[in-house]
Amino acid sequence: MTDLTKLTLAAARKGLADKSFSSTELTGAYLSAIEAANPKLNAYVAVTADQARNMAAAADARLALVSRPSDVVEAVNELLRTG
Repeated sequence: MTDLTKLTLAAARKGLADKSFSSTELTGAYLSAIEAANPKLNAYVAVTADQARNMAAAADARLALVSRPSDVVEAVNELLRTG
């Protein structure tokens, strides 16, 4: 699998829709990247990892309920608006 943090937004949306990876996996990849880089960059004052993981799990639950591609797009849009 490719480095999920290198995906474009369009590729991430497609991967979520195709179920190539989950919101939880995508979030985990970003949290790992933040954890690795932040000590040197000091770019984040506070990382709310638990909240991010909970929101990703909720997004995965919503994505599991959709059956049409347009539903997936709407679920991803909702994740991005609330994330």
